[in-house]
Formats: sequence, C-alpha cells, structure tokens
Amino acid sequence: AAMGTAIYTNDPSRVNEVKEIYKKSIELGGNNAPYYILYPYFSMLLNDLHKDKIEPDVVLGEKDLLQKIVDHNAEDPKYGEKYKAVMEQITNKFENDPRIQRLN
Repeated sequence: AAMGTAIYTNDPSRVNEVKEIYKKSIELGGNNAPYYILYPYFSMLLNDLHKDKIEPDVVLGEKDLLQKIVDHNAEDPKYGEKYKAVMEQITNKFENDPRIQRLN
C-alpha cells in the first residue's frame, strides 16, 4: 500500500497501476487494509466511473466493502477515528457525485 502511495506521489500518470496496488492491498489485507488507501482508491473508482471504464454497481460494491473494513476498525483505540473519518469522506464524495445522484 505504501508503495502505491509513493508511486502516485512521484508520478500521478501511473494512476491505474496505483489503483491496482490499492485494490490488491485491500484484497490481501481484508479488514486490516490501511485506512489511508481507502479514500484515494474510492476516488480512483469514481474517476473510472466518469470515464465509463466501470459500471456503477462496481462502485457500489466497493463502497460496501470499504464500509465493512471501516466498521471492523471503528473501535480500534489507535486508528478507529481515522477509519471513521475516511468513511465520512468517502460517503460525502459518493453522495455528492453527479453520476451517482442520477442513479437514485
């Protein structure tokens, strides 16, 4: 996960590679996926949605998955608040996204 962040910081044109690194980190980490990749990963998915690279149901499914990760970690004494704050950002971005709003 940290590698994906470093790549994106140094070369934003590699966004697809970074998205795949984040996706794999979430798959492998499951409920232990780091909070700091959840929002960038979700933002990349929304960008793909706007470019018609993925369908809305993919975004909805991934949002549900991220919510489960956050729910699992919400009471963690060290990182719980960070997970909850990230999910709030994801929810706000999701609810304010014009393409998602058209689906409702």
